[in-house]
Amino acid sequence: MRKALCLLAVMAFLGGAPLGASAPDMVLAPGATLYRLAPAEDQLAVVVSAPSEESFVVPIPQTTGIQFASPRIDFDRATSTIVAVWQDITDPETPRIMLAALHEGTWFGPVQISTGAVPSINPALLVHDVRTVVPAEDEEAEDTTFVDPWIHVAWWENPGAEDGGHAVYMAIPLDEPGVPALDEAAPVELRSLLPYGLSCGFEEDMSSLAAPRLFVDAQTGEPHLIFADISQCLFEIVRLHPEPEGSGDDDVLTEQRRRNVIVFGVRKHIAIKPGLRLTEAQFEVGHDLSVVLSWDETDEEGATTGISYITLRDEGWSDLNTLRLGEGLDHEQAMALIRRLAQ
Repeated sequence: MRKALCLLAVMAFLGGAPLGASAPDMVLAPGATLYRLAPAEDQLAVVVSAPSEESFVVPIPQTTGIQFASPRIDFDRATSTIVAVWQDITDPETPRIMLAALHEGTWFGPVQISTGAVPSINPALLVHDVRTVVPAEDEEAEDTTFVDPWIHVAWWENPGAEDGGHAVYMAIPLDEPGVPALDEAAPVELRSLLPYGLSCGFEEDMSSLAAPRLFVDAQTGEPHLIFADISQCLFEIVRLHPEPEGSGDDDVLTEQRRRNVIVFGVRKHIAIKPGLRLTEAQFEVGHDLSVVLSWDETDEEGATTGISYITLRDEGWSDLNTLRLGEGLDHEQAMALIRRLAQ
């Protein structure tokens, strides 16, 4: 599945990034270099902006004429590799998830990472380096540090199913030359491990929750995944923990260590309170891995008058609150305040 394509000729810069661009389609690398995943002359491309250079565009091969949504981009410091993921909607009946990587002017991909048998939407991307320190046997020698870069990808599969579909996760090692090791990766369907479901009686559209998120927990520094189990009215939060492949209690770290694998660590099962208005709701991960749900309140004419929000924890729920707009508080400012409250 590995394909390396030479870098195409650099094209003229496609205008400036809009101020309101969504953060997942941009990433800031060391040296204040900004990478943005955007369309350029009927192709998908990476727009590169550095402080001391003119901005330029690096087209992604085999993307001419495609229709796409949900562009995601990240940067790996250990290998200086750009990783891009997007939802290809050229066939609207069966959207698929695509991945490409750029390392020192050479492209890997793009390749399809979803199965393709059912629609796959709403990708999430996180590139995270795992550092392993091996103590030196000699007291005068220095410890050995290994760095294993990982590409974490998640998406939502089969949204038209009777149960609303489910999240899918894939952990992809990033080799030293900046090549995703897809032959060592496989998608994992994510469903609740609880032996029972909650009768929450939601009748409204819950498709806004059909979008898994990848994030690094600020308290532990470890990557985590959050996804909704719509059929059981739960949010699941999973720690993505690296361990040496085939590790056991008797294993000893040596300089000839095995490749790490990602295993699912501690899970949190957070129930969604019955009776909430979830159509077009948004969710944020809050302090101590809580979940903050929010949605717009509107008047009879459809104008937004405020934002209601509630914090969900594994032990229960907070009160339902509403932040009213007006008097110098607009929608964007209100959402920023709610996100900050979640932290």
